[in-house]
Parts: sequence; structure tokens; C-alpha cells
Amino acid sequence: MDFAGLHMTSVFLGKGLQGKQVQALQQLNAELQSAANALPDVTLAFDRYEYFPLDAAPKKRKLLVAIFKRNMALQKWNAKVHHYLRRHGFCSYDEDEWLPHITLGRICGSNVPERDELQAFPKPPALSLTGLSTCGTQNKHISKAFHRQ
Repeated sequence: MDFAGLHMTSVFLGKGLQGKQVQALQQLNAELQSAANALPDVTLAFDRYEYFPLDAAPKKRKLLVAIFKRNMALQKWNAKVHHYLRRHGFCSYDEDEWLPHITLGRICGSNVPERDELQAFPKPPALSLTGLSTCGTQNKHISKAFHRQ
């Protein structure tokens, strides 16, 4: 399994950037750079493979994810970023407790391995976090990548 190019979603903005004033977007850009600079120096260790969403019925779980062990410094960092985004209207959902994971793919068809069979898959390497990037609908006022300075 090739793990190059995969990413870990911290906060999903969806359409949260649409209709925002330029000044608000520029401020968000500055906040995201600040958040990248404050990103804790952590290495995340692989925990397990799982189907998402976890709270859905088995037949409704449509994503295969690699879950990483929680890290308190990263959890606090993510909660702070999410709180800022929510308070300023860029994110509309509550983030009770973020689970560090990488989405590996979407489940298609009915020939799906049982959950216990997933653990036989090759394990991804530990992750070192290097910065932030924005994905999805791009906006000319928001940078695509933020790295520690």
C-alpha cells in the first residue's frame, strides 16, 4: 500500500469559505499560519484500521480509515483551531473529540473485509506533522499550504 500523498484532516470546512468578506479570509489566512507555527512537534503512532463513520450502522460505513493513537498536545491544538473556525463562522459542526485518522478510500460494493481482517493490512509508518494545508474549494485569499516558520 502506498501511503505517499495522504493527508490527515484536522477540520473539514466544506463550504465554510463561501460568501466570506476578503478581510475575514485574510485574517483566517493569518490565523492558519499562526496555527501551523504552533503545531506541536509530535509523532503519531498507528492504532488500527476502521470503517467510518464509527457511529453509523455497519452497512452505512463507507470509508476505510487508518486511525492513529491520540496525542494530548495535538488534541488541544486541534480543539483550539476548530474553536477559532467555528467562532468565526468558517466551520458549522461541533467537534466533540477529534480522532486522528487518514481516509484511505471509499467502500464500494458488498465484498468488504470484516473489521478483524483489516488488521492484517500493512501498517502505515508513524507520522511526523510538518504543517497545514487547505483542501477542497480553493479561495484566492487562503494559502494552500502553511509550514512551520
